Amino acid sequence: MNRLRRNFLISTSAAFALGCVQASRKTADGGMSGTGSPVLTIGTVTQFGSVVVNGFIWDTESAQVIVNGKAGMVRNHLHLGMVVRVEGTRPDARSARGIAKKLQYDADLIGPLDRSSVGTVASGGSSGTGITLLKVAGQTIFTDASTRFDGFQQLSALDHNDMLEVSGYRDRAGLLHATWIGRIGGIEALGRDVRIKGVATEPKADRFKIGELVVLSANKVRAGDFVAVTGKWRVAGSELAASSVQALPMAVSLPEGVPVIMEGLIRTVSAQGFTMHNRPIVIRASTAFEKGAVTDLHEDGKVHVEGVFNAGILDAARIVIAEGR
Repeated sequence: MNRLRRNFLISTSAAFALGCVQASRKTADGGMSGTGSPVLTIGTVTQFGSVVVNGFIWDTESAQVIVNGKAGMVRNHLHLGMVVRVEGTRPDARSARGIAKKLQYDADLIGPLDRSSVGTVASGGSSGTGITLLKVAGQTIFTDASTRFDGFQQLSALDHNDMLEVSGYRDRAGLLHATWIGRIGGIEALGRDVRIKGVATEPKADRFKIGELVVLSANKVRAGDFVAVTGKWRVAGSELAASSVQALPMAVSLPEGVPVIMEGLIRTVSAQGFTMHNRPIVIRASTAFEKGAVTDLHEDGKVHVEGVFNAGILDAARIVIAEGR
């Protein structure tokens, strides 16, 4: 298993020159429009007051907040460590502050814990802190010292079938590295909907699998499809009776010609750059590196990238490599 990067703290004063962009713009995927310069951030929430994502400070007072598909939510539904997507504008292309128009959070997983799966499986990084593996609804989850918990203080305090919500980043194998885990409730919460995102395998007429979980569904699913599934947990068989199966794009949606600030895990590395969130990131001679160099890039390494997305690629202006891994 590849090493995990941890202690990922990005400077909140980051500024990068990406050139001026159109002051008012709508994009094909929902659109950022306004009187300033559009900008998009994807990453973990690291601070409140304003909402800080990837070192970018967002004023969210007038933002539309969408949590797990529900619009009209408030910022109080967010927690430090959740991975969010924020669209908005800033005064100019150099500013590290902006006014959010839409803030979106969508859990990667909501489901019951297999208590017998919890255990330290590896050590890595200069700190020597262990990496802990657990399984939630048949999905393998990795945690480390940087993972934030809500509703409990340590994994050993959790009980079998506790209902957990998980947010994080996926590695090249599709496994989830948790940046945040929240406890929804105990065994009484099993009556709530289980929600899972993942790659479908072993499709049959009435079922398929995501990880080790058997999903009971007659939906036409192909092996390799990335899907979001909602349904009821069947305790007797550790199965999910699906009420909804939705195909999702493998690659994150990015607006053309708009500055993007995002973090995540590297999927593949090539001579031209690397992929993250299934989008190609191109490194130029002018790309600025911090906390490392191009030779430090490796599969499943965590990085912070700033650039402009054009013609299907993100042209990297700045790359910050995570510490301690």
